[in-house]
Amino acid sequence: MLLIPSLAPGLSCFPFLAEFLGEDALALGALADVGNKFFVLIFCYLLALHWYQKSQANAVKESGKVKSLLLSMLREPINGVMIVALVLVFSGLNLASLPGFLQQSATRASAMMTPLVLLFIGLSVRLKWQELKQVFTFLVWRSGVAFLLSGILLLALPGMSTTLQLLIIVFPQSAVSFWPFAHMTALDKDEKVFNTQLALSVLACSLPYSTLTILGVFSAKSVVLAYPWIPLVLGFGLIATVVLPRLLKQWARKPAEKVALPTEVVQYAE
Repeated sequence: MLLIPSLAPGLSCFPFLAEFLGEDALALGALADVGNKFFVLIFCYLLALHWYQKSQANAVKESGKVKSLLLSMLREPINGVMIVALVLVFSGLNLASLPGFLQQSATRASAMMTPLVLLFIGLSVRLKWQELKQVFTFLVWRSGVAFLLSGILLLALPGMSTTLQLLIIVFPQSAVSFWPFAHMTALDKDEKVFNTQLALSVLACSLPYSTLTILGVFSAKSVVLAYPWIPLVLGFGLIATVVLPRLLKQWARKPAEKVALPTEVVQYAE
């Protein structure tokens, strides 16, 4: 639930934006990612903490919940980094204004983040066939909803530039973010509330799925731009591939209803 609406465009979307659309599209994508960062780092953490505390037998009282949530959010290291970054931005400072050793430390930490996350996922994930089908269903449904929303936006706001149109299509197709999983594991070390193994499987499969989807969109961008309704149809199609089999399975499980003959027919037969 926490992973599905999250986005990690830095791993799956931004490289393709820079390659196919250039630096301007990458800047727009980074601007769109600001709201996503607040969502995955703050809102998802608060939601995970709320669910975790609600599931505990000794949960805090209603009067102390808000205070507890805020204090827990401030204790999260990444949120502290964001607060420091915002203070520096509003103070007119940037990375070049910092001492040399701090610049090197920040640059190296940023460069190490992605390889460490991918290494952790590769060493930790243990996929099973039944779980893989469930994960694939989640990802297809998520992709279908994203295509559907992108198609609605393209049809509602015609006349946009090609760069913006492609950004609206591919940005929501980004892989799921690592941070909701980090929040779950930090809060629920015993895995009594969150299914972290399933979340890790979704995280592992999301990157290749999103990469192939985004690459497919850019490969067929001339067709997509010529017919803006294609994302809408594609979204309906992907959602249908998830929903229809379940509906058919439920319909097949229903016992055949006995057809009651009219009373006159029964009496005549007797």
